[in-house]
This record gives sequence, structure tokens and C-alpha cells, in this order.
Amino acid sequence: MYMKRLTIALRHFFTNMVCGLIYSQDARKRVRAALNSPLVGLLVLIKKDCGLKHIKYKIITGFRGRNLLIRVNDKYIYKYPTKKCNFAPNIEVRERDITRELAKVSPIYIPVPVLLKYQDKIVRRYDVVDGISLRQLIQKKKMYEKYKKYLAHQVAHFLYVIARYNPKSLYKYKDNASKKPGLMCGWHHCDLLDNFMIDKKTFRIVAFIDWEEVGFGDFSNMFVDKNPVLDDFMKTVKQEYAKIYKK
Repeated sequence: MYMKRLTIALRHFFTNMVCGLIYSQDARKRVRAALNSPLVGLLVLIKKDCGLKHIKYKIITGFRGRNLLIRVNDKYIYKYPTKKCNFAPNIEVRERDITRELAKVSPIYIPVPVLLKYQDKIVRRYDVVDGISLRQLIQKKKMYEKYKKYLAHQVAHFLYVIARYNPKSLYKYKDNASKKPGLMCGWHHCDLLDNFMIDKKTFRIVAFIDWEEVGFGDFSNMFVDKNPVLDDFMKTVKQEYAKIYKK
């Protein structure tokens, strides 16, 4: 126990020294998340889970350093929590249960995490989904203008189907179990631009990833953005959504 505490203390000391040399606050958070994580132990867990002695991996830090992501053999992504999540208790189990249900009706692939235990934390394993994000595509103006309506219809259809699904098994994850789906109300995810994965050849949306912050309620605020280009796209999505909802 003493050696374990000493190892952790030394790791944090080294991390603080390195981070003290980094100017960007966001970069510091990402570096801190990577250096403070028990990478060696995680790799042992991953090798055992994969059943492989040798693996190729790439380390990525999640948004604001909240998670450490390890991409393995371009097949799996393991997510290790580096910070306590204030969004919801038991967020890993919550995400698994909700995605498992929503995947039954979703017109777009939803990766359902497999949960693994590492010491006192839960590590999530996802299948890798290749593609570019909606935000990345929108930044390519010519491609965006050409496929804007096609993409907007896919997003709107996805929002409509997911929002109106209301199984009893998910009532415990709603703030108000009696609340029912309606116009711009239901299951939703607040980050549409970074989590839609698009096939670069067909421009078809192939998956929607990272359901940590999924919730049930009004999502009309998603159709407004400060960025003029993104705002234009979300207005197109809103128009497509209205057409689908009226039918």
C-alpha cells in the first residue's frame, strides 16, 4: 500500500512539473489526464480483454481531459475516466443501458459500450467507427453545400426516431418518468456536430458515437448556433425535422 501511494505521488509530482511548462490550459488538462493515468495497468487489461500478446495502440485524451482514450489495433477504443463525472451517477452503466435500447430503433448505428472493471473504475470498450465528423465536413464548403440537404434530412430523421422512442426500461433515466415525447422533445444528445460519423465516399451518416450526456427533454436549443454556417445547417435540419414530424 505504501509503495502504491508513493508511486502515485511521484507520478503526480512529475505531471505537475511537465504541465507547468505548458501555456495552454486545455493542453495542460489533456497532458495531465494522460500522465496521471495508470497506462501500464490499462494495457495489461486491454491485452487480456483482446486476447492478444502484442497490440498497436494510440492514446487520445477526451474533452477537457475527462477521459483517456486508447485506440487499439484500429478495432477498439477503450475509455478510462480520469475525472469524476458530475453529469450523472453511474454514467457508464447509464450510457450502456440507454444506447442498448436506442440502438434497437435507430436508423444510424449506435455503438453500445462493453463495461470492464479496472480497480475501482469502469473502463468502456467501443468498436471503432471510421469516418469524418459532421463539423469537419461542414468546414469543407464545396462538399457541405452539395450535400447539406441530404445530411440535414439524415440528422432530422435520426432525431425524430430517437426522440419518440420511450420504452419503460428507460423511465428510471428520465428526470420526469411521466414526461412523454413531443415536438422537439424526447431522447437526444446535445453534441450533434462532433459525434455524427460520415462516410467520406457516400456522405451517408454511418454512426452516432459518445452517448455520455444523453438526456430526455426539450432539444429545440440545438437548432441555434453562434457560427453562421453551423446555424444555417441547423435551420435546414429544423425544416426537415418539421416535415417529418408533421407526417
